[in-house]
Amino acid sequence: MAKLIRFEVENFLSIKEKVVFSMESDKKDDNLKDSLIEIKEENILLSPLLAIYGNNATGKTNLLKAMSHLSFLIKTTQFMTIGQQIPRVPFKLIKDKPTNFTIVFIKNDIRYAYFISFNDTHILKEALYHYPSKKQKKIFERTSEGDEIKTVYPREYNSKFKDMKDKTLTNKLFLGTLSEWVEIDEIKNVIDFFKNDLVINMNEGNPDWLQYTVEILKKKKEYRKIFLDILRKINPSIKDFEAKFEKIDTDKFPPGIPEELKLFLQKGDSFETKVNIFYYESNLIFNLEEESKGVRKFFEIGGPIINVLLNGKILFYDELETSFHPTISKILIEIFQNKEINRRGAQLIFTTHDVNLLNLEILRKDQIWFTEKGIKTNYSTKLTPLSQIRGVRKDENIRIKYLRGVYTDIQILNSNSLITLCGEE
Repeated sequence: MAKLIRFEVENFLSIKEKVVFSMESDKKDDNLKDSLIEIKEENILLSPLLAIYGNNATGKTNLLKAMSHLSFLIKTTQFMTIGQQIPRVPFKLIKDKPTNFTIVFIKNDIRYAYFISFNDTHILKEALYHYPSKKQKKIFERTSEGDEIKTVYPREYNSKFKDMKDKTLTNKLFLGTLSEWVEIDEIKNVIDFFKNDLVINMNEGNPDWLQYTVEILKKKKEYRKIFLDILRKINPSIKDFEAKFEKIDTDKFPPGIPEELKLFLQKGDSFETKVNIFYYESNLIFNLEEESKGVRKFFEIGGPIINVLLNGKILFYDELETSFHPTISKILIEIFQNKEINRRGAQLIFTTHDVNLLNLEILRKDQIWFTEKGIKTNYSTKLTPLSQIRGVRKDENIRIKYLRGVYTDIQILNSNSLITLCGEE
């Protein structure tokens, strides 16, 4: 199991100055406290979810892209060659400054902190620490000045790390080199966190996810039960479903199909995904193509979401409301906050425009974060949690105040629009 504690990013896309988002919760705030994840060894409470709000072009998605980019660098660093530029997209006005990422997380009950600073050609600084006894302990620190690299680590790692320094190029992560050559938990846990515990959906569509959903529903009864429970909340008329793979009958191709496609499909066993939805009304059966967009979308991403829940992973999801009806988004939030379902403490970080979720009966103050970008922020993304804004009352209508621009310098709607939308001022 894994838990995200904090992520920091500086000089990436619309983010100029360092911004930080934290999953750590305020112990003094009793609102929805039963939903929080207690880490006794660390004496902290972590949130199971975090919602990021902001007007278009304020940088919400860029926060998720930053996490995705860090993960990409770690997964692909072994493929870097001499002289190859390091992929990065700095803030346009400070391209000569380095990009910095810091992430703090828990893996197998141990806290880790990882930091990298890099420009187009060099990893300027890289450091990895862990906290096996609640005290910070260095695994390695690496700094680069020109082509000179200095790598420091405790004596206990000398036999395993000493030959790795010469194997690491100036544009390559030392962590990546160690993951290829060194078999120790301190490195394996970090790599496993990025490869298996982080699930990032940038809402670009993934044709493989429907197939994945069907595969895991067929293999695991526990997955199927939770999936059906959620499906019935989406549409209470649904009784059951059947999901399977069927071999494509190449003899029944429609007339006019290109000969090249026919030959391609005939080369091996080709399968298509078939889903039928059964309703309580007698003999009423719909195939997935006939269903609502919400049901179809849930079949696409439901499998990965349930996998995240049952395995205690961290899901980043961009623009949750574009995939689901607002009611379904609320159901997902309730699921992640329900410890009977979310028994392994999975976490959900999502961006959204859905103001219906801006309610302190649904989300805590430290679960609601706002982005803004404009003249006052020097056109750089600023990120602020509601919990750091003074004077927010427990009974406050945060939805209307957000739309009026009370919490940020950006007014989403004017007063007349608010009256029409909300029926109140």
